[in-house]
Amino acid sequence: MALNYMEDGTQEEPLQINAFHKSPGCIIGHGDTMVLQDIPATIFEGEGEIAVVIGKRASHVSAADATVHVFGYTKFTDGSA
Repeated sequence: MALNYMEDGTQEEPLQINAFHKSPGCIIGHGDTMVLQDIPATIFEGEGEIAVVIGKRASHVSAADATVHVFGYTKFTDGSA
């Protein structure tokens, strides 16, 4: 989820979930080295995320049936430069 909390702890109305997909080819294992592109970058930003690991292929799943396709949850560091 890209939005975990509001700065002042309040939120006027529920927001749509801001989620993003990471393909298996762009994920590294615990203790592996993140390789950055050889381009000028002035800052590297790592963000703590909660990852939902999908265990079953699915399409057009209702909200009520969504968790049937979840293998598990884990912590995840999303990095960008």
